[in-house]
Amino acid sequence: MPDRAYGEAALWRIPAVLAGGTALLWVTLGVTLAQVKIGDHGIGVPIIWPFAAEPRVRTAEMQLASQNTSAAKKTFAEAAAVLRREPISVAAARVAALSAGAYGDGGTSRRLLAYAEKLSRRDLGTQVGLIEYAAADGNLPVALRHYDTALRTGENAAQLLLPVLIEASHSPQVAKPLAQILSRQPRWRVRFAFSLVTSHPWAPTFTPLLIAARLNIADPVEHDLLTRAVDGLVQQNAVANAAQLYEQATGSRLANMVRNGDFSAEDRVPPFDWNIADEPGLGAIKGPIDTAPYRNALSLNADPGRSGVVASQLTILRAGRYHIRFLAGATSSSGQPEVSLTCSGANSPLFRLAFPVSNKPRQVEADFAIPSDCSSQWFTIKAATSIDATREVAGTPWITDINVIPA
Repeated sequence: MPDRAYGEAALWRIPAVLAGGTALLWVTLGVTLAQVKIGDHGIGVPIIWPFAAEPRVRTAEMQLASQNTSAAKKTFAEAAAVLRREPISVAAARVAALSAGAYGDGGTSRRLLAYAEKLSRRDLGTQVGLIEYAAADGNLPVALRHYDTALRTGENAAQLLLPVLIEASHSPQVAKPLAQILSRQPRWRVRFAFSLVTSHPWAPTFTPLLIAARLNIADPVEHDLLTRAVDGLVQQNAVANAAQLYEQATGSRLANMVRNGDFSAEDRVPPFDWNIADEPGLGAIKGPIDTAPYRNALSLNADPGRSGVVASQLTILRAGRYHIRFLAGATSSSGQPEVSLTCSGANSPLFRLAFPVSNKPRQVEADFAIPSDCSSQWFTIKAATSIDATREVAGTPWITDINVIPA
């Protein structure tokens, strides 16, 4: 099923249910204590009951759960009696509303739900009922507003409602107004973002939603979500979406450059920032080198007989001609590291440049071209040491000042 159709089958289980009369949306929601039929369209909604509810309201709940018309009328009478005695009882107003809907009095049901919401916007059952009626009216903005209010009530709301929103978010018709809500930074946005990032398959509508959520790269939890989202998009070959998310979160442009070529800054969001290997016998370390030019660099380490990529970065160089230069040193003939640039998905590199054999810093330069069908590239640094390595130079191979400019 196409993503758009899949998404609309989810949240337009809210309004689209109206024409067909099938309670598709609430199949997902209907894993709570009870389900009843409410309102003019007979759509099922879950009932959430507070533990501190008045005993007679709880009795009414059990009657309502039977989904029997006569039981619903009895439930209404019980709840109405409680409400007359205690007009500020949200639970009584909610139960009376839902029971009225269950026996077909949609007008009374709506009025009582509106009254219950005036008493408390933090009652989850009331918000779910209001979502249902907004759906019955085909009013998606109002339905989403009540989703927002409901999700602010606590953990139970997130467990109940987020799966529905995630499924529905495949639809652009739902995602656009939902993004407007997320841009206001509701407290539940991080939970929503986590659910998006861990959802499969990834939908094209998810990236604008994550951008709207404005994940804070300075917050450890949100930073982790951002990194997982960017990496997941790259793995799915959605590099343009990943780049859009990276640029929004970091405020950095990606086009036509290698980032942090002097290895002096923090690599915050791989693979657009450096992804540096750190494994026994093969890896690299950022930091100042203890020989000239005494500056930050990436020092490479490979045990005898080991070789492999120790640092990589995903670049977005537009088609055209470029010039690369970098500074390297402490390289012996028994193990020459190299840098290379390869189009994403390709096997042959656009260039491969070995570090010069020298105990002193040496600059390496070369021209290269990016073809028109190469929208993103992998820049890699490879360490290598032969099995019988004997070092004729002192120190550990290093590289710094990587710079790519249009030729």
